[in-house]
Amino acid sequence: ALEDAVLTGYGLFHKEKMILNEEEITTKGASAQSGTSGPSGPSGTSPSSRSNTLPRSNTSSGASPPADASDSDAKSYADLKHRVRNYLFTIKELKYPELFDLTNHMLTLCDNIHGFKYLIDGYEEINELLYKLNFYFDLLRAKLNDVCA
Repeated sequence: ALEDAVLTGYGLFHKEKMILNEEEITTKGASAQSGTSGPSGPSGTSPSSRSNTLPRSNTSSGASPPADASDSDAKSYADLKHRVRNYLFTIKELKYPELFDLTNHMLTLCDNIHGFKYLIDGYEEINELLYKLNFYFDLLRAKLNDVCA
């Protein structure tokens, strides 16, 4: 279970950061388009970066793909948040006392979008969690090697 938690954590936090960044780009692009509605909104960098980062959206038809991209990003954000929260609950179930406060803090950050963005973009808490999990995994592996030797 501990090895799986370590591997899942690295896979989740290092691969999923790009999905959250795509959501931020789309959100910023949509707010820029609705706020400016001039030539700078549609011709800015957000639509082109959206087409490069979101393989499911087609930008050939104008304004409708960004709305579709926003919907898919909202789903990917909700999915990412759900997976991060499930991962943190899994870590909490391991019942390592040194991880309890950190896991609770991270779960609190997941409660709103700004805290979640801080958690994903900041890496401070994530790195601390993964460092401690690695420590426990290495300690467990060393104990098993001693018992088997």
